[in-house]
Parts: sequence; C-alpha cells; structure tokens
Amino acid sequence: MRPSEETGHEVQGSGRPPRSLTRRVGFLLSALGRLSRDATEQALESLGIRPHHYGVLVVLDEGGPAPQRIVGEALGIDKSTMVVVVDHLEERGLVERHRNPENRRAYRLTLTGAGRKLLLEADPLVRRVEEDVMAPLDDAQRRQLHGLLLSLLSGFSEQDG
Repeated sequence: MRPSEETGHEVQGSGRPPRSLTRRVGFLLSALGRLSRDATEQALESLGIRPHHYGVLVVLDEGGPAPQRIVGEALGIDKSTMVVVVDHLEERGLVERHRNPENRRAYRLTLTGAGRKLLLEADPLVRRVEEDVMAPLDDAQRRQLHGLLLSLLSGFSEQDG
C-alpha cells in the first residue's frame, strides 16, 4: 500500500476496494449491479437503447398496454426520468403513448411492432451479458443466487407495503 496524496492514509494500489467494503453485501450488490448495467449498456448501444429502455419494452411486452406511471414504478424509474425514457421510445416508434380518457394527465403506453422487433434483437444481447456475469457460478449456484435475490427483493416489497 501507498499513502494517499490527499489524506496521507494508506490506499491499496490494485484498484480493488478494501476488505472492509467487500465484507458488506450492499457494496457487493451495488458493485456487481454497476458492472452488469455498464456491460448491458455497451451491449445495447448498437440498438440505440439503454437498459431502462429495454426494461420498458419488456414490461409492455409481458403485461400489455399499461399506464406510464405503473411501468415506471415496476422498474423503479422516477416520473421525470420516465418521461424522457418514453419520449425516446416514442420518437423511435417503439412505443405509443395515449392519453387516458378518464385522467387527462395520465398516459397509457403500448408496445408497437417495431418495439417487439427491437426487443427480439435486444434479448439475446442482454442474455449474453447475464451469462458473462454469471459465468463463475454453476447452474445450482445460479438458481440459488436467483432465489436469494428474489427473497431479498420480496422482503423489501413487504416492508414498503
């Protein structure tokens, strides 16, 4: 280790985080999420979309037309960011946005044929990134990790409700 010029404290020269952080599950989840998101962004770049665009397309493909607010909530995207995301998708002809006749401030989103086509191109790219991220794990470990992550998410959902 060498002393940091800013603080004088010892820092690791390897570029790796200190053990005190890698002992923290939250730090590990965040680091892996960031790496996975970055790889997914790179994989989707050739299609002109980002991971949150992909998420919107998936939600609409699986669930059908839905209120914009509900899609944003399902993906954890705040309202103002969701407007920008949907603007991009609408400009590309991947989704259609229609006013809700019962609430003129609300919009309903529908996946277009072009959106479905792009999703078919994006799915294998996203699967490849996931395969790369999960490569160090065998099938049983992958299933276990998936189940544990679902349990953690479910626990947070129950706390919110």
